[in-house]
Amino acid sequence: MARQQPHTIRVSLDDRARVPFAIIGVLLLVSSVTVVGILESRDEAEVDADPMLALDRTEPLVQSELRRAALRATDDAARAPLGTTADTPVGNAIADPDGDEFERYLKLLIYAEAERTLPAAGQELRGSAETTVDLEPVDWNDRASVEAAIDRVELEYWNGNGDGDEDGNGNGPATGLLRTTIEDVSIRLESDDGNTRVRDRRAITVTVGTMLFELHERTERFERGLNDGFREADGYEGFSRKLAARLYPLVWGKAYYDRLDNDPSDRAFENVTPNEHTEVLANDAIFALQKDAFGNGAIDPYEDRVMRGAAACLAVDLGEEVVDADFEDMETLCESDYVFGDVEGELEDPPTIQELLTLVLEDYVRGEMEVELEIHPFAEAAFAETTAFGMSDLEEEFNETLVEKNKFSEKYLDSYYQSNIDNADKEKEIKNIADDLEKLMGRIDNHNEIHKSVSDVYNLNIETKERLSRENPLPDAALREGPIGSENHTYQGTEYLVFPGDGANVTFSGRKENTTDLKRDLVDVNIEFENTVQERAVWEGHGNTSNVTIDSDRKDITYTAEFTIAGEFAPDATVDRSRGMETALERGGAVGPIGVDNFDGAAMKSLEELFGTRSEDTLESRIESQSSTILSRDDFESAIDYDTEGELDLQADDIDTWLQNELSETHLTVVTEIEPLEVDLFEMVTGESPIYELESKVAELEDEVVYNGTDGSYENAPDMARAEVRQRYFENIYAWIETMGQIHDDSNDAADEMIGELLGGANDMLEDSVGFFQGLLANPEDVLGDDPHDEWALAGGSPLHEDVRLVVDGSPTYLPLETVEREEVPAVRPDGNGPLNPAPAAHAPLGAKYENEVGFPGAPVIPWPQFFFLQLDAWQVDVRGEYARFEVRATSGDGPRTDSTTYVREDKAVYIDATNADGEVKAGSVEPIAFENSVPVVTFVPSPQLLPRGSPGVGNLNSTGHVSENWNETGPSTKREVTS
Repeated sequence: MARQQPHTIRVSLDDRARVPFAIIGVLLLVSSVTVVGILESRDEAEVDADPMLALDRTEPLVQSELRRAALRATDDAARAPLGTTADTPVGNAIADPDGDEFERYLKLLIYAEAERTLPAAGQELRGSAETTVDLEPVDWNDRASVEAAIDRVELEYWNGNGDGDEDGNGNGPATGLLRTTIEDVSIRLESDDGNTRVRDRRAITVTVGTMLFELHERTERFERGLNDGFREADGYEGFSRKLAARLYPLVWGKAYYDRLDNDPSDRAFENVTPNEHTEVLANDAIFALQKDAFGNGAIDPYEDRVMRGAAACLAVDLGEEVVDADFEDMETLCESDYVFGDVEGELEDPPTIQELLTLVLEDYVRGEMEVELEIHPFAEAAFAETTAFGMSDLEEEFNETLVEKNKFSEKYLDSYYQSNIDNADKEKEIKNIADDLEKLMGRIDNHNEIHKSVSDVYNLNIETKERLSRENPLPDAALREGPIGSENHTYQGTEYLVFPGDGANVTFSGRKENTTDLKRDLVDVNIEFENTVQERAVWEGHGNTSNVTIDSDRKDITYTAEFTIAGEFAPDATVDRSRGMETALERGGAVGPIGVDNFDGAAMKSLEELFGTRSEDTLESRIESQSSTILSRDDFESAIDYDTEGELDLQADDIDTWLQNELSETHLTVVTEIEPLEVDLFEMVTGESPIYELESKVAELEDEVVYNGTDGSYENAPDMARAEVRQRYFENIYAWIETMGQIHDDSNDAADEMIGELLGGANDMLEDSVGFFQGLLANPEDVLGDDPHDEWALAGGSPLHEDVRLVVDGSPTYLPLETVEREEVPAVRPDGNGPLNPAPAAHAPLGAKYENEVGFPGAPVIPWPQFFFLQLDAWQVDVRGEYARFEVRATSGDGPRTDSTTYVREDKAVYIDATNADGEVKAGSVEPIAFENSVPVVTFVPSPQLLPRGSPGVGNLNSTGHVSENWNETGPSTKREVTS
């Protein structure tokens, strides 16, 4: 039997105990009736006796209105961020050269909004009383009144960067907060008859969260970056350097493709820096700058779409030979209306700009920066100076042999032996170097160091080592006491009488020393001489007394002299003299022409040089002819009549031609066997010249080559002369390395000066530009890194903004060189008007120009054919542009919410809605995002001498400069013919 249910209503009809809404409604209705009954039964309220309490109760309402006023003002400031003040009382009051005009503008917006809305904070009180709220009214036609209103507002903002923080370290209140204080807010308590019972002026402070300052600061950072010049920015920051980071790979890639990889008879890129390519790269650089300023994911959402088409067009323009890709799809993509519309169908993704530039660097530049610097030009200059050969002589002497040895190609040698270089005198700095080189090369014709080397080897310095003596003393008359009767005589002195003796005996004895020394004794000279001498004393008589002479006995006097003539062969030779010479004083030897004399006859020649004769009899006769004057040792020495030192040229053989032929073989050995120096091309234009490093390469071969064929001692004089000529040749190589290293350093300085003048007078532009590209080439992936754009950029670091995201929206998204019209880009407006103006308008977003400063085929860094290593050129690329409208939205969630803050920069006037004025008052204007910048592009390519392939030269073939159509009219224009 079924159980009966009691007659009750169940509140819960399921196991979750949920209460039906109908029951809840009944309970609420009953409760409200009860509350009304209680309130109606209360006694009538009385007005609080304390009037200040009434004012205190009004203050929260004032704060609420002020908070709303601050929020509305920040929104207004974001939509119209004043950039330039007007020449009006309001504009002049905001203007402050030493302060933050944007902050003063915001203060005035807040005050104007508060003046309009704060009266709503007043309230009616029981007992026929009310509170009213107002601010000091502003006379908008009086600058002082407007300035006073601005001064009554205080703002504090914390953005997490230390700005506005109490301690400057980001430790203030939560970031993204704006604290606003208005002084002199009047709150009055009035009775119903209008009489003021009490009035109080208070400073009211409120704090609101706002993205205004962050959007303003980031937009200003973006605009500053657009205008930061190449020399002002660091690393790869700023638009100029970001554009440079894209231009440099493209310019260098084009230059190196044409120089080394293309058909020598044709050039793929007659214009290296066309404005159309600059347009693509400039836009890519702008998007990269947006990422820096607004965050990784805040870039314009349409960036990927517009840049895909631009990258495809650039790839197509570079050509299939340069870019390995599906050109059929690329051309379809490029020819479509991809920049401003959609593309139908599935197309293969073109490479991004970053991928394209990295590909160009990898394929055509990076592997070509290491070159080999040959010893050839330095060795040939040394050979020419040693032998007095001219360049035509050198070509005739060595060209065919070098080709046969497969050391150099005919193309290299044709370039090497060219008679002149293009553009060597185009720029004065390079011409000065060319003039110095011409003088330097001119000295070669005045040198013939082979003959000088032979003279040094065949030179003999001689000197005598002597010992002279007189064996007996002279006789003595011993009659100084005088004759008998000497009192009648005066002593007058004595004299010597010389009588012929046995005469002179001279012997020459040549030394036969068993030595190879180049310093040796050559010949001995022995002399004996005998005289008979008598002394005579003379007394003069006085009066009738006769003169008296008294003679001594006659006496034989013997004189002896011993001489040794020592000689030093080749004292000025630069080779190793310690080796000595085997056949120095003999004829012959296996080296050199047959039957050479060497130093044979040096002894006799030295006798003739020092004693004036080779004959013993002649010297004897010379002495004997003066026997009557020989009394002392000095008399004997004078009678011999000799020199103590002298110098002889012993060359009797003509070996110059033989030595020249020997040096030719040496030269070929040097040129073909010395390994080339591996050089980074960047080192060729920056820092100390790498040319100096060739010296160590030469030194490795020097001793082996100089003494090649000499085993121990020199076999004969030609052997030593050959080594001497080789040594001088090597010394000349070192000298030319040093000289050309210095010339190279001077050339780099001259090139830097030239580049600086061509590009506006900047110092160190060459080194800065090359260093910039060197860093880029070393790590293009990081510099040109294409980060993903699928994340929204977080704004600030405030907990209040955890979900806030930034989105950039530029109009147009992509800045083309062509004029755009309002039908294509709705933000286009007439000059000075906002986008709501319905008049037809046109806008030129971008202008570009370039100047090829040197022109094809570039300037030679060292302007001399044999030392022509690099060709250098430079471009000045200028870009200017303006957005019709640029806005940044700060929004929450995934982006589509409408309660976002939008910061807008466009060319329009700024008005303030003023309470006590007839409508709005003009404060100034908003400035659009505009920029003008330039990029210096410097590049160099190896000469045909360094890399003998491809098409020599660098630079534009048929154009040195070009200005885009809109260069002088970027921005809005009503001058152009525009359709409605």
